[in-house]
Amino acid sequence: MIVFSGSTNNVTLRQIQKAKEIEIIKVIKPIFSRIPVDQSKYRSEVERLISEISTAFSAGKDVIVASAESKGGVSKIRRLAKNLKIS
Repeated sequence: MIVFSGSTNNVTLRQIQKAKEIEIIKVIKPIFSRIPVDQSKYRSEVERLISEISTAFSAGKDVIVASAESKGGVSKIRRLAKNLKIS
């Protein structure tokens, strides 16, 4: 199973932190600073995500792709988006 989480809700963030403690779940976080700026970095980041997901599935793990794992992560993404003039 794969779950994509873009939520900044405190409950969801706590659930993601708990999921990281479970051996059969792999939490993967995109590196957003690579995505909007440079097309080649965008491709390499997408390839990295696909590779990590594939490796986790091969190991029998479920996956959560989480845009943020903490309030600090949410703040960082918001600052990056503001600097790039992305709403």
